[in-house]
Amino acid sequence: MKLNLGAGATVVPGFTNLDGATGDSIYPLSLAYKDVDAIRASHVLEHFGTQESQLVLKDWVSCLKIGGTLAIAVPDFTVLIRFMNRGLELPYESYIMGGQTDERDFHKSLWNERKLRLFMEAVGLKNIHTWASEIDDCAKYPFSLNLRGTK
Repeated sequence: MKLNLGAGATVVPGFTNLDGATGDSIYPLSLAYKDVDAIRASHVLEHFGTQESQLVLKDWVSCLKIGGTLAIAVPDFTVLIRFMNRGLELPYESYIMGGQTDERDFHKSLWNERKLRLFMEAVGLKNIHTWASEIDDCAKYPFSLNLRGTK
């Protein structure tokens, strides 16, 4: 089984979509799923506060079977600042704070590679490396930080 968390209407072949907008719970996930092969969470972790994110990652990893992978994509705050300093015109406020189109569309934490790696290591993930999105979604944005680790 493979799960696509916070998927909205985005379909990833071979993955089961779970999204709060459709009534699914993506945290806690461990109440419903065990021995999952892969979890993909594209631009959803930033919707949790920093302290809560530690618990969320621990929960998601607990659902993975040994050898399973967790792929996370978040807006890279460092890259966004770099883009801003270069004068690139982008909707920075929505990328940093969320689109704010509904009660779930707010960002509660900022991420960069060092912080995400530390959090992933802290929950026991190994072989952490970057990954490229296989579909055209937020994980393809030039400021998307995409890291995958193995349980």
